Amino acid sequence: MRDFWQRVQALAGQTLATTAQHRLFSILSVDANELWLELHSTHKKRWLRRNDFEVLLQSGVDLKRLTRADIAEHMPNARFNTAYVYTILAHLGIIDN
Repeated sequence: MRDFWQRVQALAGQTLATTAQHRLFSILSVDANELWLELHSTHKKRWLRRNDFEVLLQSGVDLKRLTRADIAEHMPNARFNTAYVYTILAHLGIIDN
């Protein structure tokens, strides 16, 4: 998935809704190494690392059947952000929702 991070960068400025609870969040910015998002409900800002996404994508997990538990296991730095990771991957068509 060579163009994965470029596809993530293209999400900057977009608002998405989590797949399970439909909670809105905005992707504030995406630079070469991380993504910053803001939760609409609390206005808290969170970040996700590019490297953590890449570890997940290269882990051998069946991406079409990826679960939030898989994300927590393979992206330990994102364990409180699994809903956002899952939503981003689903939005990009990498996993089936």
